[in-house]
Amino acid sequence: MNAWEFKPSTIKFSATVYELGDVGDELEAVAIKFMGSYGDGSAGNGDAAYMIAIRDYIVSCVLPAALIFDLRELEYEWGNTIWNMFQCDEPFATIVSERCKGFRTCGVAKPMFYDMEAALECLRPRAIEYRKSLLE
Repeated sequence: MNAWEFKPSTIKFSATVYELGDVGDELEAVAIKFMGSYGDGSAGNGDAAYMIAIRDYIVSCVLPAALIFDLRELEYEWGNTIWNMFQCDEPFATIVSERCKGFRTCGVAKPMFYDMEAALECLRPRAIEYRKSLLE
């Protein structure tokens, strides 16, 4: 009987919570930073499933009003399964770099920025509207 260790992905992540409003008003954005190499084409399907599971886990724990996908340290060329990560209820922004140049042609990852401050500024009014919609 042969056995091997199952490892869904070599991609690493970290998450940081940012206050978008005043302290205590629970208007928060969570930035999920993904680092590593995303597999090309169908070789990235496991990476995408892992990244989506991380997104869902963090959203269920933090309940943010907005998401930031920080992909500056993710090497990505092509593969469309990752696009499912951008299908979420919360408003989001994506931060990119030259390492993940494949996202430039991916319309589902917009709006895209090169730094955190610009992403947070874009998300602040959208997060307020999203939070209001949840209370209606």
